[in-house]
Amino acid sequence: MNPPARSLSLLAVFALLLTPTLPTVAETPKIDATETLALMEKAADWQLAHLEPVDTIKVFREETRSPRS
Repeated sequence: MNPPARSLSLLAVFALLLTPTLPTVAETPKIDATETLALMEKAADWQLAHLEPVDTIKVFREETRSPRS
């Protein structure tokens, strides 16, 4: 067996041996919707508090009128 094929064979054996140790779907914790929403709102509040000044945004009307600009 050539060295690359041997390496792949060893990798396959290790992958098969480690598969039973991985967590199953039943073992993963449930995601709490209210906790997730609270975290999203906290992140949004932080983003709004750290906005860049709007005066740095320039609008070029000639350019934005064309959909391909």
